[in-house]
Amino acid sequence: MSEVVVFPGETTLPLPAERVLNGAIEAGLGMALVLGRYPDGQIYLATTHGDLGDLLLLLERAKAAFLEDC
Repeated sequence: MSEVVVFPGETTLPLPAERVLNGAIEAGLGMALVLGRYPDGQIYLATTHGDLGDLLLLLERAKAAFLEDC
């Protein structure tokens, strides 16, 4: 039998949500924000942190990093 090796690099292919969430758990994040979309288009948002200012800053930093990489 062959062993399945998870590709460690970046990909443009869709990934299962479970794989992404497990990766976040394994990374040992101190704060997490989960943002998603239901099939009907509604937004899903969950966080481990209660300070909305910190969350907005996290979102803006993520947006800047995303735009930098594009």
